[in-house]
Amino acid sequence: MADELDEYVEKNIINEIERDDVLLLDILVSGISKETKEEIFIAIEISYKIGNNDIDRVIRRKEILERVYKKKVIPLIVGKEILKKLKVKLKNLNVNFVLVKD
Repeated sequence: MADELDEYVEKNIINEIERDDVLLLDILVSGISKETKEEIFIAIEISYKIGNNDIDRVIRRKEILERVYKKKVIPLIVGKEILKKLKVKLKNLNVNFVLVKD
């Protein structure tokens, strides 16, 4: 993925800071949308306690990936804990989250 992103840096689609940011994404999954039959990506951030920084990161990285690939990117945060007020924020920002149990 790094080599591919380097090409986008050379084409001035993203800068080196954005390239490095995307490379810090925990997981990137691609698949085919059942609705549109088009390729989509899921950008996944993993954090024990989901916080504002996780939300900011996944949104920022989603936007960079959409610019690069010109495809839909679904942001997802996986964690163990989250404050109730952040659940509302995630819903308003259209960011998905999954809470895992022991």
